[in-house]
Amino acid sequence: MAVYTALRRARKAAHLSLHQLGRRVGYSTQMMSAVETGRRTLAPDVSLASARQLDDPELYMALAEEATGGVMVAIALDGPRVDLHRLAVERKLIEESGETLRALAECGELTNCGTAGELTPEGRERVKHLLHEAIELQTCVGNKVRTICRDYSFSPAALYREHVAELVQKGYAAPKREASVNARAAS
Repeated sequence: MAVYTALRRARKAAHLSLHQLGRRVGYSTQMMSAVETGRRTLAPDVSLASARQLDDPELYMALAEEATGGVMVAIALDGPRVDLHRLAVERKLIEESGETLRALAECGELTNCGTAGELTPEGRERVKHLLHEAIELQTCVGNKVRTICRDYSFSPAALYREHVAELVQKGYAAPKREASVNARAAS
């Protein structure tokens, strides 16, 4: 999903005018209009300020996709064949989870090979298949979180702050990450 589309949807869902959002993030009404029509892009600091102001799952996903070129992020599905009703997304999540678990079970190479150099060509294809299934699952999970946040008015920022705090508490993430996420959300 394009950032300008996600921004427009999020602004409208928040019942803000172009002028109101522009004032909150330091842009003129004309500049906000140019951004929402795809004629201009958001500066990085304004992207962050907009995300903080709107706290919208689709906007977070679109910004992450833009920042990384769609690598290592869940893509916000918006094609003509996508059904984002929470039950449809749930069914797809169950299906993709099963496919990923089957691919993992069939991929003994991950436990039997010590290095990439030990992989046979067939083993490499099984690992690649597993990675494709895992990426599909990541997309599905991201869109499930998106639909639940949207349908039940959960704050993605608050959920991720809680998640990062838990990771830090368990020793899976460095404390500096928690401070960074909390500092951004507090602004």
